[in-house]
Amino acid sequence: YYGPTNLTKVYRLLQEKLDDVVSVKDYGASGNGRYDNISSKTTEELDAETFSLQRAIIDVALSKSTVNQSGTYNRKALKFPSGIYEINQPL
Repeated sequence: YYGPTNLTKVYRLLQEKLDDVVSVKDYGASGNGRYDNISSKTTEELDAETFSLQRAIIDVALSKSTVNQSGTYNRKALKFPSGIYEINQPL
């Protein structure tokens, strides 16, 4: 990443870079559903998947922008790796 003038590099700590993107799988979502609309999951498994997705969305939405060492703002992005996420209620 380059600074405002694109001539000076902006150095960041590794942890700052890792904090940029968060995966829903970090919150316990599996994304291993099926295409044929026949759920092989129990109600408890669907509840857990739904809760994991809700928790990930809320955490990222409520996360504050932080200022890193270079004075720029960081905000988390939420990544949904490819897969089918079966839920049993609206997010």
